[in-house]
Parts: sequence; structure tokens; C-alpha cells
Amino acid sequence: MKIAKSPVNSRFSRLLAFVLFLFAIPFPSSASGDTQEVMALKAYADFKMGLYESAFTQFERLASMNNTQGLLNLAIMLDEGLGCASDPQRATELLEQAASLGHVNAIEKLARRYQVGKVVTQDKRRAIDLFQKAASVGSGES
Repeated sequence: MKIAKSPVNSRFSRLLAFVLFLFAIPFPSSASGDTQEVMALKAYADFKMGLYESAFTQFERLASMNNTQGLLNLAIMLDEGLGCASDPQRATELLEQAASLGHVNAIEKLARRYQVGKVVTQDKRRAIDLFQKAASVGSGES
């Protein structure tokens, strides 16, 4: 008895073969392993899946490399106490660092802190300066 191939099975087989082929391709990486972009994607995936301790560790590693996305996400996790004890003061320091490196979202978050006095002493002049800086580097909100 011969089983007829359906078009769905055929398409699935080709798709599966293509995916397996992609995993067989060696992608270039840095001397220390994954590139920062790949590391950030892995950390973000863990964060979205609720694997906060893993994401926190990965964002810490990225932050130690002055990766602005790592700095920002680590600050967010510290603010919320996700995968760690809540530490808004350290979160603010990380936002300052990411903002000094030009990360627009970090600049905006920092500006809002100064605007309302969250963790820092309220300083509307500093908030305005930061919002203007965010606008100058491409923020649509500021």
C-alpha cells in the first residue's frame, strides 16, 4: 500500500530541512563567544519567558561591557526587583551610564525620574535638559 504525499507534508519537510540547514551554518562570533547583539537577544528572550535570574545575569554581563541595552534592561530589572532584589539607586546609576552613552530610552527614563523626584531629588531643570537631549538624539516623545 502506497501512502500519497500531501502538499502540506511536502512543504513541512522542505521547511524542516531548511531550518536544520540554518542551524548547521557556522555564524561568526566574537572571541569571547556570542556577539553582544546575540547576547542581548538571548537575555531579552529569557526576560520575556519569565526567566528573570538568567536574564539578569546576562544583562549584567552586557552592562559590564558598556552595552547600552544591557545597562537599560538591567536598570529596569533592578527597579522592579525582577531576578534580583529591588535596588532603585543602582538602577539610577545604570540609567545615568546608559544616558551618558546616548541611549535615548535611558535618557527619557532618567528625565522622568528628575521630573517627579523618583529616587533622585526632583530637579525640573535637569529633567528639561535631559528631555531636550533625548529629542536631539531622536526621541519622538521628547
